[in-house]
Amino acid sequence: MDDEKFLISCDNGIATLTFNWPKEVNSLGKDFTRGCLAALDEIDEMPDLRVLILTGSGSVFCGGGNLFEIMGPDPQPIEQDLALLQGYNKVVDRLYHFRVPVIAAVNGPAIGGGVGIAMACDFAIASDTARYDLFFGLLGLAASDVGVSWLLTQHLGPARANYYTYTAASIKADECERLGLFAKVVPKENLMSHVRGAAERIVLSYSPLSASATKIAMRNAVNTSLHGALAYDPFMQTVAFQSPDHKTRIHAYQKKIRNGT
Repeated sequence: MDDEKFLISCDNGIATLTFNWPKEVNSLGKDFTRGCLAALDEIDEMPDLRVLILTGSGSVFCGGGNLFEIMGPDPQPIEQDLALLQGYNKVVDRLYHFRVPVIAAVNGPAIGGGVGIAMACDFAIASDTARYDLFFGLLGLAASDVGVSWLLTQHLGPARANYYTYTAASIKADECERLGLFAKVVPKENLMSHVRGAAERIVLSYSPLSASATKIAMRNAVNTSLHGALAYDPFMQTVAFQSPDHKTRIHAYQKKIRNGT
């Protein structure tokens, strides 16, 4: 892993992973999959990990596929392109199912596949300079890229997802917030303090076990019916009921209520 490209920090159980090649607008190149998965492996091994924040350095969150490194006018082996894109998809899958909640701190535009990277996180808090650029068609490409087709449809429903992809839309921060793509939009200079505040609330509210159980349940809910969720959820909650953290917290709450405080 290139330590200068994937910056990792951790404080009080909150890890931050920063894409750090701003001169190339944090775009996805040939080595992105290897470097990003190695960084996520390192973070995943942190014993006190509670939340992961994902962001980019500079003015762009993620510029999508590198227009000069992975694309060009000359033919290249189809197997090479397929392997590259399958690698990017491994990153999306890893982020989507990461063992702790992942917050996207969208510091600027997310372009093309960068939209998939951001939407693979549990939720996004964005700078007022952020936007989602769905420019696939303008480059003769399909929107079936880095999970965007599925993730955008899950967020917006088929009609709106189709509209924004077919029109090669640039969805600005305020519209992303209105559509629910961004949980919150804040001034750029305040972005990381707001994201950090949300991460701290997660740490305060959830034990590692209950946060993981909640994440599994929320991800499962996307792919099942109400009947399926009602059948599945009790097993997750039973594990939480049995956890020492629940026993400690419920004892404190009961004591507080009995004392009238």
